Amino acid sequence: MASERQSYHYSGPLPARLVLLSDLPAAKAASKVRFLGCVQNYDVQTGVLVLSSPGTLVDVRVDVKLLLNSLKNTDTLVGEWINVVGYITERLRRHGMTEVHVQALMLWSAGAIRVEEYEKAVRERENMGLIMRP
Repeated sequence: MASERQSYHYSGPLPARLVLLSDLPAAKAASKVRFLGCVQNYDVQTGVLVLSSPGTLVDVRVDVKLLLNSLKNTDTLVGEWINVVGYITERLRRHGMTEVHVQALMLWSAGAIRVEEYEKAVRERENMGLIMRP
């Protein structure tokens, strides 16, 4: 009896690409990304979080309007480190800074994280070819 080889077609959503916040400007528009950032500001009226990371010239404006029902007040506190999964909607250059706009699909607290170790681990995974840079 010959074995039959079946092929399966995955029809679910595309996975997010893990990137460092500093690499977001190189990511393609409409790409799905996952990144870590520190809350700098939250505008309640527009539903936009501004995230950054020390030592970068990148500000990320994260539209969280789709998440308002599940957003915790601690997720919007200045200085809080959060993980974001979302789609890049726009990239701009302003006053020597790069501004990246992201539509958030998911967001959660990173808790007490050692940012330098996290960034080192992501770079090591990139260097081993386990994840691709944008």
